[in-house]
Amino acid sequence: VLKYTEGLCWVMHYYYQGVCSWTWFYPYHYAPFASDLKDLSQLNISFELGSPFKPFDQLLGVFPAASAHALPEQYRKLMTDPNSPIIDFYPTDFEIDMNGKRFEWQGIAILPFIDETRLLKEVEKLESSLTEEERRRNSRMNDMLFVALSHKLSPYILALYEGTKNLPANERAEIKEQINSEASGGMNGYISPPAGDPCPKTFRSPIEGMDDITDNQVISAIFKLPDPQQHVAHPPAGVQLPKKTVTMADLKPAPAIWHEGKGLKSVNKKRVFSTNKLNKHKNPPGSISGPQLREAARRLVLNCIQVQTGGRQDPFFVPPRPKDHGANNRLQGGYRNAPVNRSHGPNQHQSGGYQKGPVNTPHVSQDLNAPVNRPHGANQHQSGGYQKGPVNTPHVSQDLTHGKHDKSDPQP
Repeated sequence: VLKYTEGLCWVMHYYYQGVCSWTWFYPYHYAPFASDLKDLSQLNISFELGSPFKPFDQLLGVFPAASAHALPEQYRKLMTDPNSPIIDFYPTDFEIDMNGKRFEWQGIAILPFIDETRLLKEVEKLESSLTEEERRRNSRMNDMLFVALSHKLSPYILALYEGTKNLPANERAEIKEQINSEASGGMNGYISPPAGDPCPKTFRSPIEGMDDITDNQVISAIFKLPDPQQHVAHPPAGVQLPKKTVTMADLKPAPAIWHEGKGLKSVNKKRVFSTNKLNKHKNPPGSISGPQLREAARRLVLNCIQVQTGGRQDPFFVPPRPKDHGANNRLQGGYRNAPVNRSHGPNQHQSGGYQKGPVNTPHVSQDLNAPVNRPHGANQHQSGGYQKGPVNTPHVSQDLTHGKHDKSDPQP
């Protein structure tokens, strides 16, 4: 929590006052839970400014070994040589926590954190091997400001250069002049004279094979940031705030919850209720609605299925558990899937999807795990899946309506 809070403060300080520490980093792969961020006023947060890394040092700290070609030859060995003292900073096999994401680049790479002291110690040994050009590229140089000769800020840069060109280099480096914000178009800060000509007529191409610029129309100066100021979190005095152009009427309504929006059940219920209330509509006597209508439609569909299959029960339909009608009239099986794979006596048939169990017949086994479609005897019928109708028993009727009982069952 302490390090995460330090990170929040670092970001706020960076945006409003500048970098407060060049060496700070978050030493964990994951953030704390929001519930852990409590008693923050008791945390002691402080930073040490330090100094930024040189360009090559920064690349060593963020590049994988596969990008070593972007560094000088001697620096590459630190990332690729198996005998390198810091080879453990550049593992080729590491874990990626997908963290619920779809693509690998969205995951969290569980990489070791760079030890700054060890890294800089090894780099210091190699700086003497750099060429003059590489040393220049590896140095921290000034920020430059470039404008066209036709720009309003151009005369200020020329005047600054003419007034300081005869001074020693060390004195010129300390001179800075505040930028005229009206001439710069609202940009603030300071400009300092460059070391050489701010607007040479010919600009040599740094890339071999490309033409030089022989009619240069750009002038340059060293740019320095403005002084940090105290941030005030309200509009300055005299600011006229514009009228609102987006109102609540322009916003889209919130989407319905997925389990309520499917079919728009909740919306339809309110709509039907308000319509009936407005029209004072009442259902006619004897009509059904709501759950009763739903159950009636369900029974109708099941009856149609049984008629089309010749009275055979749908193998995927599991009827609800029936009520107990007495000790001498217990329906066999105490579970909703009891009719599946059950053995039957020669004269025991299903009625409405249920089977009446044998009375006082402990020798009859009830193998609930028997395989489907096993061989049956001449008077044995299949249980579970499709049912073979009774043989030579036309006097026994099968009630196709779900919920009714066999004629031999007492009525509730």
